[in-house]
Amino acid sequence: MTTEREMGLDFGDLEPALEDESYPLTNEELLAAHGDGEIEHAGGTVSLASVLDTQDEQSYESADEVKQSVLNMVGDEAIGRKFYSDRESNDTQIGYEDESF
Repeated sequence: MTTEREMGLDFGDLEPALEDESYPLTNEELLAAHGDGEIEHAGGTVSLASVLDTQDEQSYESADEVKQSVLNMVGDEAIGRKFYSDRESNDTQIGYEDESF
């Protein structure tokens, strides 16, 4: 199944599973059912449980709320090139050098 990336994250098979879930769900219920689901990002993959494990009191009303919570909680490893911008700047002043792809 092909899914679209959302803000650099690919929920893969987890996305339809979240869409088919009955809401509201507590974080505990969500992780019991889908905690081992994987989310792909620029730095590799992470499990849903590893991203949302600190959200003990959280509850979700929809799959969109779950995905938004993941977007809010995913770590720096999900960022591609940190501090990268395709806008022209004088990065040499702060120690960055041009990279060629």
